Formats: sequence, structure tokens, C-alpha cells
Amino acid sequence: MRTQAGYSLLEMMISMLVFLGISAILFTAFSVGELNWKTHSAQLNVFQPMRTAMDGMVREIRQATVTTLSLANNTSAAELSFNMAGYDIAYYVDADNNLIRENPPGTTQMIMQGVTNLNFTRSDPVVSVVLSGQNTFEGRQMNLTLSEKARLRNAP
Repeated sequence: MRTQAGYSLLEMMISMLVFLGISAILFTAFSVGELNWKTHSAQLNVFQPMRTAMDGMVREIRQATVTTLSLANNTSAAELSFNMAGYDIAYYVDADNNLIRENPPGTTQMIMQGVTNLNFTRSDPVVSVVLSGQNTFEGRQMNLTLSEKARLRNAP
């Protein structure tokens, strides 16, 4: 009796089915990983400029004194102005949702785009800053918020 070497059609179909199943699982895993990577990259694109803006504002606020810092209603406002070593500095959000640093008065510098909220709260000798921003990724809004407290210089 003669034996035949090779695979039957049934064995080939089963091996192809196993290969396709493993390929589908790997494709799904890579797709989910890529989506997570893109989502976190978009969040990072909001977070990095927010962190840079917040660090700069807090560093300058810490150099202000209780007597030179002013808010619109003296306790909480969306605009902060102060004098630091003879320089008048102001922070606020313009109509285009850009965080603006004004120094000297009338000369503006855009610090960050996409700001949804900026709030300063004063409780001497501490100023609390809340900064919120957003970015759109694949039709979905991503919002991030940072908050920081700064103790004013030479405060009791």
C-alpha cells in the first residue's frame, strides 16, 4: 500500500482559519494601541503648552507683592495684573481663546491657544490659578485643567 505525503484540504483550511484568527487578534491589538497613542499625543499637545504657561505665570506671580497685585473684584477674576520689579504685567484670555501676557501695557504676547477657562483667586498671601484648555481629536473634545497656588513675595 502506498502512503501519500502532503496535507489534505481539510488540514489546509483549519490552518488558514487559525492563521486568520491570530491575525485578527493582532490587528485589533495594534489598532487599539495606535488609537491610545494618538489620543495621548493629542492630550499632550494640550498639556505641554498649559504646563509651560502655568509655570511661567506662577513664577512671575510669586515675585509680585501683596500691594502690587490686583484682580478685577479683588478676590476672583479672569484677569490678573501686578508690578514686578518696576514692570507692569497682566495675564488674561482674549476673544480668540488665547492666553495673553501683556508687558509693557499695550504690548501683548500669546502664551497659549485653546484656553477655555482662566481664573485667579486671591486669598492673601496666596493666589490660586486655574487654567483649562481643550483640543479636538477625531471629532471628540478633550479638556484638561491645571491648578496651582502661588504665595506672594514678602508676604507675612
